[in-house]
Amino acid sequence: MKASEIAQNTQMNAYIQQIANPQRPASPQQGQDQLQAQAGPVEAASRRDRVDISPQSRMASEAVNATQVQEQERAQKVQALKEQVQNGTYEVNPVKVADAMMRDLIKNLG
Repeated sequence: MKASEIAQNTQMNAYIQQIANPQRPASPQQGQDQLQAQAGPVEAASRRDRVDISPQSRMASEAVNATQVQEQERAQKVQALKEQVQNGTYEVNPVKVADAMMRDLIKNLG
């Protein structure tokens, strides 16, 4: 059940209760309390609010979390490289540079 449906059902139940019982509660919460008291403990317990998250929303949330972790790891690597450059301890691997240049050249030609 969607949150908007729960709100509509709650409002409808309060309206029906007002019609059936002309004593009007001072607040919507008191109306809910009265409904729950009349319904009994079992039905009142089953009326608790509940949120269902769709699988798509869960996947989107997991993707955001994974991206945040990756960004943190990247920031740590960048910071370590900055420190190496500042300290003069950063060493360039010429084989990796040449390999990357060749892959880029082939990709641009193809």
